[in-house]
Amino acid sequence: MGHLMRINVKQLTKMQIRKLTALRKSLGNEIADNAFVQWLKSQPSGTSGDPTKEQVRKLLEKDVLSGKLKIGRAGLIVRRGRGRLLVEDVVKPARRQTAKAARKASKAQAAS
Repeated sequence: MGHLMRINVKQLTKMQIRKLTALRKSLGNEIADNAFVQWLKSQPSGTSGDPTKEQVRKLLEKDVLSGKLKIGRAGLIVRRGRGRLLVEDVVKPARRQTAKAARKASKAQAAS
């Protein structure tokens, strides 16, 4: 068979790990590793395949790293809308209450 290259799983993204795992399950380790290495070499290098995302990153990176611009840990959503640019905070969905916490809250409400 072809030359087997060692794959450092710690350096792979989640998507790449999922692809490698799926290939290994369907083709076996040796064939899957060779196929994955060939696929990985054919992928474009860089942080993003989207030139627009890359351009936005380049525009904002200097100001964010210098402290002139602050973006929260949750991030921002940037959208176009009717001739203007919309920048919104990312709204995290509310955490679901566990059954135990719900019972405790209902008991406390009933007691008062």
